[in-house]
Amino acid sequence: VEAVPGGGGGGDDAEAQHAGRLHCVHMLVELEIELGRFAEAAERVSTLRSSSEAALPLELDIKEGVCYAYLGELKRGEALWKPLRLHPQRLNLYADLMYEVGLTYHTLDKLREAHAMYRELSQLARYANTANARDGECLLALQREQHLVSAALAGLTAREMLRFGSALVRVDAARVEAGA
Repeated sequence: VEAVPGGGGGGDDAEAQHAGRLHCVHMLVELEIELGRFAEAAERVSTLRSSSEAALPLELDIKEGVCYAYLGELKRGEALWKPLRLHPQRLNLYADLMYEVGLTYHTLDKLREAHAMYRELSQLARYANTANARDGECLLALQREQHLVSAALAGLTAREMLRFGSALVRVDAARVEAGA
């Protein structure tokens, strides 16, 4: 980005250069994600973050989180998504990012998490049809999962069922303790 002649002080030029750089990185990250080059996209955002004095836009944090999720580092991705999930105006300001996080959860078979994102997005008229369709896919998959568990449990003896139930309680307790 070049300075505009007579365009004011040096601060304006630096801000324009920074904004241009952010825009270029954002476009490259979008392209790399589209091509499945998640490691490269995450590295690009990380490099920008380390070379920038200012905080990066939330959009880049979310994109970086998507990359980490697809790279098998979901917890790291979710840490980057946390500001979005806690933002009081997330639905009005960042619906597109919420949808992208929902799609990521959905693709990774994290159906309960995807369901929660889609339910929230369905409140917006512009997302209602898309979010409801995606949410329906999640609910069908969850229902199939529940039927498989029910069928498996139906074949267990009473003693095996008690043992299996105790194991599930321990797994749920461990999840709660871990913050899942």
